[in-house]
Amino acid sequence: MTLSEYKDDELSVDSGQPIELYMFGYNKLFYTYTSSRNTIMRSINGTRYSFNPEYIFRGDSLTSSTNNNTNETYTITVSRLNPVAMLFQSSPPEQDTVSVDIYRIHGEDSEDMIQLLHGVISQVSFEGSDATITVTSDSLLARTIPKGTLSYFCQNCIYDSKCQLNQDDYAHTCYVDIGMYSTVIYSTNLREKPSGYFTDGYVRMGNGYRAVLLHKDNMIKLKYPVNEADVQGSFVAYPGCSNIFSVCASRFGNTDNFSGIPYVKPYNPYTHVVGGGAYWINSSVIIRDTHGFVYE
Repeated sequence: MTLSEYKDDELSVDSGQPIELYMFGYNKLFYTYTSSRNTIMRSINGTRYSFNPEYIFRGDSLTSSTNNNTNETYTITVSRLNPVAMLFQSSPPEQDTVSVDIYRIHGEDSEDMIQLLHGVISQVSFEGSDATITVTSDSLLARTIPKGTLSYFCQNCIYDSKCQLNQDDYAHTCYVDIGMYSTVIYSTNLREKPSGYFTDGYVRMGNGYRAVLLHKDNMIKLKYPVNEADVQGSFVAYPGCSNIFSVCASRFGNTDNFSGIPYVKPYNPYTHVVGGGAYWINSSVIIRDTHGFVYE
């Protein structure tokens, strides 16, 4: 069906029975809803999905993504108890983004479908019994972002496709044997690694992930509290990386994938010992002078 034929149906008194389908994707799970009173079955990219009736509606500004739409953010309202909204109830999910796809069909029996929106959730706000989901559309996401620039710091994210480290190789199981208080967790097992080892890393407790702001002795401080449903007596901690060559070399031995230029002067030379001409090769510190000559 062409867009013009679709619009003819939409404006037709006889054929116009618009039904919207909402698909949210997070961590390989899909949450599928419909504005219809009945369950709708549809195939998307070769997979059959069941879209279930749900209290859900969107702002009026959304139009077909095939148009030159200048709007870049949209809102969707759901119950505050909706599973997608609850992903953001105490803090945003840190392991992955939540994708949003909205489709429209006409009549429950029609297989013709048009996509209205593709984007990601940028924030969720709660008021009363409702949750308002703000979606950033792919018109914004599709903007050209400059590639990496020459920098003293590595521009990869630890464990991503460019870093190429396998997080499972560095998983460290810990037990909450001392206590857990909001964003602070105490565990004797944390002493098995030197202070700072898990700083800028993250922990997994239950099905939730939380970024680590600080690791010192037997304590780690998280960016956000762990969701109550995920609180357990144990957790898995993953080491972090400060994106400097010395840490990449000594902690991970992953300098082949280091994307920075270690002998470029750092942004703030007073906060990094390595820099201003010094860089690491394997476990040795190499000094490069202003003319480019290398000496130990």
